Amino acid sequence: MSSKRRGTFLRWRRSDRSAGRHRDGREDDVAAARAAIEDALRRTAAAGDAVAAKQLREWLDARAAREVRARLDAGGSAAERELIEGISRGAEYDLNIELGPRSDERLLAACVALWSDPSLDGPYLDPTRRRDEQAKVAPALIQPLPEDDWATAADQIGLSHLPAMYGVATLPDGNRVGCASCDFREESLLRPAKDLRDELSFSISLGALETVYEIDWSAHQTGNFESWRSWAAPLQEWLADIAQTIYRAVPFRLAAIGEEAGCVMPTASEITAAGGPERFREQSPLTSCLFPAEDGSLKWYPSDW
Repeated sequence: MSSKRRGTFLRWRRSDRSAGRHRDGREDDVAAARAAIEDALRRTAAAGDAVAAKQLREWLDARAAREVRARLDAGGSAAERELIEGISRGAEYDLNIELGPRSDERLLAACVALWSDPSLDGPYLDPTRRRDEQAKVAPALIQPLPEDDWATAADQIGLSHLPAMYGVATLPDGNRVGCASCDFREESLLRPAKDLRDELSFSISLGALETVYEIDWSAHQTGNFESWRSWAAPLQEWLADIAQTIYRAVPFRLAAIGEEAGCVMPTASEITAAGGPERFREQSPLTSCLFPAEDGSLKWYPSDW
């Protein structure tokens, strides 16, 4: 899949459409995802997993509270919803990770490591609800229904996905914005799974960032992005730290950070063939990347402002 198509897919998965074809169908689709996660928790707890048993109890308590609680007054709730719904406003500032060959275990472990970062509050399934109206979920792979808009032929023969997940990120300067994660699983009915890539994408919309930072949109026309340094440089460093946390749990091939990084990022093999990460920065000076070094560590190549 081309970078442009991949980026469109990732944005679609993070958008309102990831919950269903129409807003009217959101409740049913979210309910189905919740049921799948609850079922997974029940199976794991029944197998003797104490952590899953605790999460299941918390899940059921939150579900009961949600069912008996009346819809909250508008006062205070609008701002809370706005915080989470900010993930869907405009282009994204991404941490996009090429994990490696397709692996359910690696993809799930990377998602767990991502959302375990203390700066993130989440994940949640429904971006339209207050966080105290819903329980946090344990990341779990689910199979899309054949009628889902984003289900492909490969999905219908058994390829699972992570549902789009949402939360609130506390940035290094203390500002809080909505964030989201989703996967991209390269699919083909002709190529073996070992030749297909998994990616994990974590994003904050530029629309959400604009609520806390002054973003010079004219830079896209002038090419002068120096004004972005004040907010984007600390943001990139923070995302690089999150990438390092994920890498310690799940070594991966490549991570890219920046505006629409999921679209502009070449594959790890393409970077190697082009002469290494330094050449990647020349092609995308606003995008930083993290690439495994020969000693097995993960080296960060910051943006060349």
